[in-house]
Amino acid sequence: MPSKTLQDYIDYFDMQGRGSSFINMGLGRVKKVAHQMGLLPLSYKSVVIGGTNGKGSTTMALSQLYTQAGFQVGRLTSPDVLCYNERIVINEEMVSDAVLCEGFDAVLSVQKEVDLTFFEINVLLALWVFASQEIDIAFFEVGLGGRLDAVNIIDSDLAIVTNVALDHTDRLGETRECIAKEKVAIARKDKPFIYGEQDMTKSMETYLSSHQVPYLLQGQDFFIEELKDSYCWKGLKGTMQLSKPLSVHPEVVARVLMVCQLFSQEFPIESGVMQHALSAIKIPYRFENVPCALPGKWIVDVGHNPAAAVYVRDQIQAKRSKGQKIHLVFSAMEDKNITEMVEVFRPLVDCWQVCALDHPRAASLKKLKEVCAGVKGYFYPSVADFFAEASVRIAKEDLVVVFGSFVLLKECLEHMKETVLC
Repeated sequence: MPSKTLQDYIDYFDMQGRGSSFINMGLGRVKKVAHQMGLLPLSYKSVVIGGTNGKGSTTMALSQLYTQAGFQVGRLTSPDVLCYNERIVINEEMVSDAVLCEGFDAVLSVQKEVDLTFFEINVLLALWVFASQEIDIAFFEVGLGGRLDAVNIIDSDLAIVTNVALDHTDRLGETRECIAKEKVAIARKDKPFIYGEQDMTKSMETYLSSHQVPYLLQGQDFFIEELKDSYCWKGLKGTMQLSKPLSVHPEVVARVLMVCQLFSQEFPIESGVMQHALSAIKIPYRFENVPCALPGKWIVDVGHNPAAAVYVRDQIQAKRSKGQKIHLVFSAMEDKNITEMVEVFRPLVDCWQVCALDHPRAASLKKLKEVCAGVKGYFYPSVADFFAEASVRIAKEDLVVVFGSFVLLKECLEHMKETVLC
């Protein structure tokens, strides 16, 4: 393939049938290419983070903290929202198009006839970038599940599963037992494993026992407690007082501090540095206030399953002003539990702004109308149609929350950016 732009590479992989809709289970292919490229085993510390919700926030929080502490840090997350470069960062700076293109060329030169998914290529690209930058530690977010996810070619020094809830049931199984079995497979023998809940499933317990994995349970072996003017974190060795307010969810902070304690010998961080870093962490697209020239106060969230809906609903209830009207800009992929998400918000939302999306996996407008039957609001054939009407639907004092899909969020942010620029 001749020299191309980054977008050319992305389009090329889509044209070759390696887009997000193509899934070829098994790690043998991607692991073979990684070894041929000399990317495995890793020459730096690694942490792999999975879970139904909170894995992206935990990955970003860890990356930001260790970067601010002065270490060389790599991070892989997915999917991107506004540009591909969001996926692979060094010291919280997106890797340039030129470097990514060089990395794509390196992958393609070895890949040859090996059929890889787009996400598998992403993982190889991240490993190539990190290997070339002499980093100290890297944080990898699992894309889907864990056992068969491309990130699982990495024998990490620490694995985290934030929680287990029903999502992607068509691929991971219909029960928490099945899903937990898939997610816990990122854990490795004799390497610490952190689980962000106390109600560990039998399948998870069996895996950890049979693979001799030492584990810590959030809420039992370590936890964070809210006090009047502060938070108190308690771990295996000692406690830490944290000033209010925290910049990220306390449960995320609890996991981050447990990682810091486990790595304290190799990556020591002074208490003052840690306190400052924790107060400065910013997680994009997680109940984030975003400027918009249209009326209302706008908040965006990448959540796209019922468990995430519960979290966003609770945040709205905690932060809304008395009598404030709530608008929910909503859409979802066809394979999501749309009904349950709608029911979470139904008692809270005053006006629904439901949009169809131009995406092959998106729920149709007809499906959205059926699931949202009885709600008060409006239905639009596209996000653009909603924004064309938004100024007359929304008042200055209203709260507008965008939720339901990465695709919805991307389209809304693009329109909101246009309103700000205008």
